[in-house]
Amino acid sequence: MKQFLEVENEEEFESLKADESTEEEEKNKPDFFQRPNHVFCHPFMIFALEGRGSIGAGEAGVKVVEQLNAMKDSAEANDVESVAGFIVGAHPTLAFLWAANQGLSEPVKLTFPPDSDNVDELCNNTLQ
Repeated sequence: MKQFLEVENEEEFESLKADESTEEEEKNKPDFFQRPNHVFCHPFMIFALEGRGSIGAGEAGVKVVEQLNAMKDSAEANDVESVAGFIVGAHPTLAFLWAANQGLSEPVKLTFPPDSDNVDELCNNTLQ
């Protein structure tokens, strides 16, 4: 996590290298497949990414790091522990952004849902 928090620009984020894992870390390695992908809907992420609908993973990683560091720097004494916990909890998100920036994931193309009565009905049910 320390190497993420020291990043100051997109080039530094891109040049990060994965550290060798200890046996304990390897045992607790996150499985991104089983993690929820709604983390990007968290208010912190919307604020950090300036509400942008499209942003590169490297730029997103730098913006998240900047906001995490700002949060750490402005934390009041009674909030230091919870802020530290939040920052540690951001590690899988930063690792995902780094992996995406390295081309280690498949790009996802966002498109409108197909035109069909079934999709329209499901969308209308969701809105009600």
